[in-house]
Amino acid sequence: MKRGGQVRETWWNYSLTAIRLADHSIGGIFNQGHEITQLVNSRRERLAEIDRWRDVFRQAPASVALLRGPEHVFEFANDAYLVLVGNREVLGRPVREVLPEIEEQGFVAMLDRVYRSGEPHVARGAEVLLQRTPGAPAEQRVLDFICQPVRDAGSEVDGIFVLVTDVTDRSRAEAQLRITNWQLGEERARLAATVEAEQRAQNALRRFTETLEGQVRTRTGELSRALEAQSAVADRLRATFQTELIYQGFLDPSGILLDANKVSLAAIGAQLHEVVGKPFWETPWFAATPGAGDVVRAAVGRAAAGEVVRQSLELQFPGGPRRFNFNIRPAFNARGELAGLVPEAVDVTDAPGPP
Repeated sequence: MKRGGQVRETWWNYSLTAIRLADHSIGGIFNQGHEITQLVNSRRERLAEIDRWRDVFRQAPASVALLRGPEHVFEFANDAYLVLVGNREVLGRPVREVLPEIEEQGFVAMLDRVYRSGEPHVARGAEVLLQRTPGAPAEQRVLDFICQPVRDAGSEVDGIFVLVTDVTDRSRAEAQLRITNWQLGEERARLAATVEAEQRAQNALRRFTETLEGQVRTRTGELSRALEAQSAVADRLRATFQTELIYQGFLDPSGILLDANKVSLAAIGAQLHEVVGKPFWETPWFAATPGAGDVVRAAVGRAAAGEVVRQSLELQFPGGPRRFNFNIRPAFNARGELAGLVPEAVDVTDAPGPP
């Protein structure tokens, strides 16, 4: 349909009903229509956002999976999870079929309890036997994991979100450390025969213990930071996007605006729905500045070709002229395909200029 001087795609629900005359013959047709364009576009945007977050989870270092229904059918599993279970074919298949070895260990029953009760299950240092290579004996792994119920729009549990961290190496290191400490105790007892020998042993033991404690502190700190980084990855991405220090958005590969953060919208006094779906170079950020749209359009084309574009822009905003350090870069998904473009700008109006 032609709207605003342009032909635009619209979506409708409609019906055609025969109109009968007094003699029951058909004298016409009644056509009733209801436009659902906004609903269809909203669904498309939601699916696009889901795809973007799937790419984020797929590249996360922690093992992540989403199970659906009472049979716990795999709907999603990221690369780290597939490596953990030996790169088996999981999507569309129930847990007990994909991982038969964990059923007799009680983990399927645990998933059943989470699904029925709606209460999450958290485990630390759980020993699990996994057959990571077809035909090979099961391998013992030590895992920290969380099984979080997922609810539908009616607040009914319809799935389980699983987050797993393989801590086998850490567990083995801790066991080795306990053995080492026991061995040190035995050594001290043997060296206690004479005062001179005991003194030498104590000095050697003190140096050795300090080294071990330093290594343990370093390793524990690294593991703690890794766990914190894994659990906060999604929140960090969203918080970064909503920073008040830079203007930031997300475009599809053709340059259509899909998202923009709050500080960039506030600068032009606009709401997100007023700019989403427009070519980036036709948005209010550039409309009041002659020639700016052409510059930005060219930058979008270069970024879509794989280039990171950086340049300075002077723009007319409702509050007056502003000067920006502007860049636009391509964003790729796990398959190396262009998923979109990320425009960013820093307001340097009040910063000192070059000498």
